[in-house]
Amino acid sequence: MSKLKIAGWVAWVSGALLLGFQAISLFMGTEEKVAWKNLAIVDVADENYLHWIDTIPWVSVQQAVDYVVHMPIYLLLFCFGLLCFLINGFRSKS
Repeated sequence: MSKLKIAGWVAWVSGALLLGFQAISLFMGTEEKVAWKNLAIVDVADENYLHWIDTIPWVSVQQAVDYVVHMPIYLLLFCFGLLCFLINGFRSKS
């Protein structure tokens, strides 16, 4: 098994575990209706580490990076795993 395939599986399992723990925390909340809380990189990292995004000179690249930073982490892990599987598929055929 190649390293990219292992990285893809680890990303998918990590994303599934994170999604499962978020679902469990939703059900273990108080009796009040609690909205689903998506964890994003913005929620985890300090603002000081994300100021470099505002200094990107190209607006389209800046918006793309901003979109990725605000994306839920479990979805980011699933997409990274899919990307690893696709790269592994193209590398193994040649």
